[in-house]
Amino acid sequence: DMLVVVGLEVTRVPPEMFAAHVRMARRGGAMLVVAHGECVKDCVPYGTNEAAIAAGVDILAHPSMLKPEHAEFAARQGVYIEISTRERYLESNRHVAATALAAGAKLVINGDVHLREDVKLFEERMFVASSAGLTEEQFHETERNAADIVRKALSHLPESGSCAPDDDNDIRIAQSSLACVCRGAGLPHPLRTPDYGKFLPA
Repeated sequence: DMLVVVGLEVTRVPPEMFAAHVRMARRGGAMLVVAHGECVKDCVPYGTNEAAIAAGVDILAHPSMLKPEHAEFAARQGVYIEISTRERYLESNRHVAATALAAGAKLVINGDVHLREDVKLFEERMFVASSAGLTEEQFHETERNAADIVRKALSHLPESGSCAPDDDNDIRIAQSSLACVCRGAGLPHPLRTPDYGKFLPA
């Protein structure tokens, strides 16, 4: 059994349009908004990191080209920086972790889930953290950060008990480790409405 937080990753959006997309995502029912950061593996517009942080996303994901000034901005804005468990981003994790920690930004270990097998267990997340240069205590801090993110996401559940997004919204499951950590933290599950089924892996 696993908690699923419905979210959206904003990807390859022109920086000048980022804030509008984040607002649309929130209005459309996204409990968690993630931004695909600037990285060497994907073609992401220059200026995305700054625009995403300014727009108030929850997580800046796999930003392998993270600059100190962006990490400092994220720290001030309360935006979490991702250390990715996806293989294509592993080589940049050490740079991202060092840059974020030096700036005082909070880190989260994240799965960038596309398939069921992308969900990583505790031991796997710990290994990725260690390979990124994090100490054991710093790893446990990322786990606490993940639980905090989920608590914040669940706080957006409307009192009516329905938070299913509209069919027209491009909502998908994001961030496997958040789901795993939330279960371990004993947090409540969101309502399991039929609408959520279309976002779950087959």
